[in-house]
Amino acid sequence: MDQTPKINRWLLPLSGIYGVGVSLRNSLYNMGRLKSYAFPIPIICVGNLAVGGTGKTPMIEHLIRMLMGDLRIAIVSRGYRRKSFGLKVAELGDSASRIGDEPAQLLRKFGDKIQIVVDGNRVRAINHLVNQPYSQRPDVILMDDGFQHRSVRPSLSILLSSYNRLITDDVLLPAGRLREPARARYRADVVVVTKCPTLLKPIDCTFTERRLDLYPHQKLLFSEVKYDNPVPIFQRDAEPTKIDTNAVVIAISGISHPEEFFAYVERGFSRVVTLPYGDHHHYSRRNVTTWENILTDYLLRGAEVVFLCTDKDAVKIFELESYMSRELRERFLRLPIQVRFRAHGEEDLRELVMNHIAQFTSEQAQKEEQEGNEEKE
Repeated sequence: MDQTPKINRWLLPLSGIYGVGVSLRNSLYNMGRLKSYAFPIPIICVGNLAVGGTGKTPMIEHLIRMLMGDLRIAIVSRGYRRKSFGLKVAELGDSASRIGDEPAQLLRKFGDKIQIVVDGNRVRAINHLVNQPYSQRPDVILMDDGFQHRSVRPSLSILLSSYNRLITDDVLLPAGRLREPARARYRADVVVVTKCPTLLKPIDCTFTERRLDLYPHQKLLFSEVKYDNPVPIFQRDAEPTKIDTNAVVIAISGISHPEEFFAYVERGFSRVVTLPYGDHHHYSRRNVTTWENILTDYLLRGAEVVFLCTDKDAVKIFELESYMSRELRERFLRLPIQVRFRAHGEEDLRELVMNHIAQFTSEQAQKEEQEGNEEKE
């Protein structure tokens, strides 16, 4: 594990000032001076303490697949970097610019099998779902990146921490990457250490557990990223494919920390060109022109070339289809990823989540029945 994450010590005084503000805000919520709202539907919050790069969206996808079929699921998200305003209910065909990158990714994968509501005001978004007719109301709400949204009181909190930059090794912004002090981890019910190496040893798990120093009631799980075979972006219902090992792979990424994506591609292919863009990059016709020029250059040299991007990038690149040549579209692939838990983590998480939802729903039904009886009296 990287025990020495990059910390700008010159900025530590500013981190101290930032920390005072964060602590004051949390204290006001803890004392009830700032209002937190509970809801009659189980709300599972998936979040982190650091800015970006812990794998929230893959974890949300994992939970959707875990629960889909048994329950009606809704997603509540801020819809970061979208160009729309206020509350927006996602509809089939909505673009990333309209609902945000992560919601667009979920919409494209799961379609109308789930509900997606984007709103910076999470309380308003959840109230919208709660007030739906009973037949449409979700059985469970997954709140994306909601750990710092204290105005919502989740019924279950899942906190993610990257293995290579454990929250207890980091410091507050701007010197480090934490949005809250590491002690905020004690608000979580479940802590998942993400992006673990495939050959993680039991002693490494024990060492990590000691460093996190969680309460006995908190569940600790370890997960890794599993890369699937690439899938063509512009083919409907496309099957996974394989890339010729001799091909030139143009790896494109506009995610927070693309190093792991690039490293995976470079391990699989000897001829790789990396094109890193900023997190949540808005792809444009100018980018298409660059890619067309790269394609032409390699084709003139007689080389086979493919373009490979992440799932998050694919939903935005897909919107540029009309500006691309057929040759470029046919060579664009996305690299899907999944979360894979170590040991019995998958079973443990499923049991914990399903038991929580069942218990919450049962207690809520009893509460509503009791309130109904009191009204009759």
